[in-house]
Formats: sequence, structure tokens, C-alpha cells
Amino acid sequence: MSWANMSKGWVVEKMKDIVYKCLNEKCDTIFHGINKDGICCPVCENPVVPIMEFKYYCSNDVPTYNDLKQSIRTVHISPYRGTEEEIMNHLIDAFNLFAKLGQTHPSSLSDFVNGIHKCQDAIICRIVQRDYPEQFPIKCLKDGAKHEIS
Repeated sequence: MSWANMSKGWVVEKMKDIVYKCLNEKCDTIFHGINKDGICCPVCENPVVPIMEFKYYCSNDVPTYNDLKQSIRTVHISPYRGTEEEIMNHLIDAFNLFAKLGQTHPSSLSDFVNGIHKCQDAIICRIVQRDYPEQFPIKCLKDGAKHEIS
């Protein structure tokens, strides 16, 4: 720091090594890094929050941001719960079997595909309701009970 900067009252602090935690509960990644404010999780690209200085963290097993970024190019965090993924896979199987039957009408295949898409949309809606319950609430059934989305 130059004498001119010191005379203006500027203070230069040493950069701190901070431990960060991903806000995505499914990811839950913890890492550390220096001067990483405003970054996203290197695993899932969701927001992160600082936890504490790395020197006070009880574990030295925490990877650095750069190590995670280099070693984890793509991590698949499944959005599905329960049998949702199985249902989606069965929809693909259903389409493949239907396509093998051959067309009996020019629009039969596209009609079938539209039906498959409606079924896929129903599963996607479950995922969106689960991940964003404030914006897309789960509606009550006729008997007043809520259908659980686990």
C-alpha cells in the first residue's frame, strides 16, 4: 500500500478463506474459498451462503471451490421422488412399444405422443409443487385432505 493511500485512511484487509454451504437441500455441498462472494454452488449452480472462516471450521476435509469445479463437471441430482422416475421410464417404454405397432392413421403417433406429454406434465407439476410450494401450492382433495408429495 502506498503512503498516499494510507493518508486517505484506506485500510486493506487480508482476504479471508470462507466456508460456504449450498442452499439446495438436495445438493448440500460445503466448500471453501478466498474472495468467493456472489458465486453459485460449483455442483448444482444454486446460491450459497457463507458459514464461517475456514480456520475456525471443525473439519479440514472441506474441498476448495476450484477443486470442486475441476473435479465435478456434471452432477446429476434427480428431481424425482418415489416412483416418479419409474413412471417416466414406463412412459418412454409405452411410446417405444406403440411406435412398433405401426401407424393406422396419419395422426395416430402424434396423438399418442401428445398423451405421453400430458402424463409427463403431471409428473413435472409434482416436482414444481414440491420445489416451489409458495408459488404452486398443493390443492386439497374433495375430502379436505392434502395429497402428500414426498
